[in-house]
Amino acid sequence: MNECSAVDFNTISLNKISTDWDLISFVISKDEIDDIVASAAALTIQGGESPLFMESTILDLESLCTLDYRQLPELTHIQVDLMEKRLSGETDSVVDMFFLELRCTFSLGWKVPESNDDIRAISYHNSTFNNLIYRKADFLASSFGSNRYKMPYWLRLSQLRIMSHIPNNLINNAQLDKIFFFPIHRRDLNATSCSINGQKYVTANFGLNGILHELNRFIYHFQSTEVYSLGNREKRALPEIVPVVLYFLTSCSPRYFFPQFLFGQSGWKVKTLTDYQLDFIVLHEIAHHILEHPERASLIKDYVERQNKITKFEYEADTLANALMASAVMTERDDEPRNKNSVIVYADAIEAVELLFEHMNFIEQMEENIRSRFGGVINIASIKGAHPDAYTRLEYFHRIFKDENRPLSEIAIYARGLYNKMIDYCRELSNDEMASLMRNYLV
Repeated sequence: MNECSAVDFNTISLNKISTDWDLISFVISKDEIDDIVASAAALTIQGGESPLFMESTILDLESLCTLDYRQLPELTHIQVDLMEKRLSGETDSVVDMFFLELRCTFSLGWKVPESNDDIRAISYHNSTFNNLIYRKADFLASSFGSNRYKMPYWLRLSQLRIMSHIPNNLINNAQLDKIFFFPIHRRDLNATSCSINGQKYVTANFGLNGILHELNRFIYHFQSTEVYSLGNREKRALPEIVPVVLYFLTSCSPRYFFPQFLFGQSGWKVKTLTDYQLDFIVLHEIAHHILEHPERASLIKDYVERQNKITKFEYEADTLANALMASAVMTERDDEPRNKNSVIVYADAIEAVELLFEHMNFIEQMEENIRSRFGGVINIASIKGAHPDAYTRLEYFHRIFKDENRPLSEIAIYARGLYNKMIDYCRELSNDEMASLMRNYLV
């Protein structure tokens, strides 16, 4: 074994999470957090609603962290120059960036309501809280300056979580420690792996953490309030998810997202699911680099042949990502110690990935419906890009362990059922009815 292969990349990555604290900035202070929480409660009571009782308040402080990715000490001058060129001219809203991160910073877990008055008070509070967060985001954006390189920290954190899990020999042989990561202003549910002049990097939608948190919270909200439902939930759910769909397809601002509420400790579950979904997306892109997909695709000149090959590459990356997530499990099967640095629990990760593909399929189906109706008058982006459809990807994801027929997790089953009902309901709406759901968000 040469000296390089003996490097403990897992420990190095884990240690970087601590040393990064010298580089990151918090977007708001503890006093500002306290002020938002207290103001929301006071305004709710002033609005005539009854005093409220929360079971838990979860603060995801990681979502408050921003980082100028150019300052990472392991980057070379060439990598920094490439990053600056890639980020130059980025124009997406800084307000939206702050708003999405603040939205997933706070997870309020309410006690189970005992009356319709309780539900109305909770809804009033959440709406008030949402308005306060947007005002804070607007203020932060006005004082942010022109630094387009300071971005949410979640991508760096996900990278380090993953690199503390992947087997050391694979990191060394594939030179995964040479890949650099940074967020960009782009709206989608995926990331992108690139290779330019030997420089390998991964980019991702800067708002991906907030968007996934939003989708997961949406599903958990409707599942947890099922007992209070009188049926036909798709008729209430569809108008509330339309702004999220339009975020991907148009320039719709996340300020229009509905403030869904959660009960008890379910905010922890939403955060866990979101973290694992981010980790899978990052692992998927790392898998592209391990398999040298960017380099191989660039050598194919024929467009049709290249697109067919890219589709195959996506399946391969999903399959390898599954294997990498399971690496600690497989190591245990060989009676070797589990990587002490890994924070990945395989069963929890699989649950999160299944739910991620349910989100993807729903957005894909909604895109198809909206494009077929309004594609001639609205500029509609594509959510899939070069990726195959979500359900085929999910099938390939499970194939490596011959699990393509495995039963879905409980939360994925619920999401599929609700999403399918919303899609069917959407198809029943006339063009005028569908346009009325979208009109207020297309400004």
